[in-house]
Amino acid sequence: MAIQSLGKLGAFMDPFFKLTAVGTILLLQHFYRMYREGKLSRKEFQSIQEFSKLTKGNFSIENVPVKNVQELEKSGLLQSLEERGIRYLALPDLNKEDGFVQLAVYGADKEVFRSTYERFLMSRMQGGEHDLQSLNNLTSGRTNIISVPAEGEMQLIQEDFASLQVNYAVLPDLNVGDGEIQLVVANTDLPKVEHWYQMYQEKCLSEGKKVGDFKVVGMEEYQETGKLTEEAYVDTASKELKEQLQKYEGKEPGELEKQLIEKESEMKGVNHEQYLKLHQDPEYIELTINEEALVKKSTFAGSPSVEKYGMFGSRVPQTWGKEELTLILPTDRVFLTDNGQTFIGFVKKTEEPLLLGANGKPLPREQRMNGKELYERHYHTTKRDYKQLERTVKTPEKRIVPDEVPQIEKIKIPKIPGRSR
Repeated sequence: MAIQSLGKLGAFMDPFFKLTAVGTILLLQHFYRMYREGKLSRKEFQSIQEFSKLTKGNFSIENVPVKNVQELEKSGLLQSLEERGIRYLALPDLNKEDGFVQLAVYGADKEVFRSTYERFLMSRMQGGEHDLQSLNNLTSGRTNIISVPAEGEMQLIQEDFASLQVNYAVLPDLNVGDGEIQLVVANTDLPKVEHWYQMYQEKCLSEGKKVGDFKVVGMEEYQETGKLTEEAYVDTASKELKEQLQKYEGKEPGELEKQLIEKESEMKGVNHEQYLKLHQDPEYIELTINEEALVKKSTFAGSPSVEKYGMFGSRVPQTWGKEELTLILPTDRVFLTDNGQTFIGFVKKTEEPLLLGANGKPLPREQRMNGKELYERHYHTTKRDYKQLERTVKTPEKRIVPDEVPQIEKIKIPKIPGRSR
């Protein structure tokens, strides 16, 4: 159902205005464009917004190795998630040919999800010399997971392991294209695998290719290979879908997106209730951001790609030139003081805020610092020099505690109707 009038969507776009995670905003913008092109139903779009609102953007995107939503429903995974009270949402399958669908899983349920997902992955092992059950029976469970940079070489591995009599089973590849495959190998056969891999490396080197070492990994590390950032998930879209949505790139935001930007861009002062709430919350750290030094003298702080989404950018202290980092914060976590010469930003101690590298592109999550590390490395020595803060901020008699994430009712996978073309 294509949109005939942007105004008609105002009533159910309210959750869009409540988001604080830039990745979630980018994700919803992508779904909004799909909705406009008739690639999502109204019900699907509303389900995604509601899940984003209730989780406050605290969810991970997981690659699930099944061909389509129908196979996912038959696999038993969703039933297991619901039985264990794991809150999730099945995301639109952006590429029906890649052999994956994606689930958004509420962050508070990640530990329970991990154990449930492990059993699912083990049940879908593709065999090898053994299936998992026979391998476990043979070894009394004494096995290891290895990650081998030999994607596309499965036939060679099968032939060589058969010759060497290696007992192994093949795990589903959760990240096709990263060059790695994962196998479960009997502990007693690891020396054989190490010897084989040395010969494989030498063979590759003689052909002018250099490959890294294989690694023994844990189940958690293996599952992490299937996690996707919002940007990576959007990038899984088929060529056809990307071409259809290409017309939105570089265009001015629509009226609804402009409303979002205006609402999120209203810079508040340190007298505002939201400042007091964050100021009193021990989970957050305050960062002093000088406008002259860190905003005006920042390569990307005022760039359209930052301002377009109603975000606040500033250069990270002590980073310049090829080492320059740009901190991106939601505008509702930034407050004005010192007659507008200084900003106070808030980052959560345990979360990794969005950082842009010197090329203006977001750093991968694993390369980012969490809020505490960012403060200690770059902001701890920053001196606050604003006169009005102590005079204008009054500590409330009663401690203000931020609203907790509401309890989310069990969210089932939305039924995906046939897409209109």
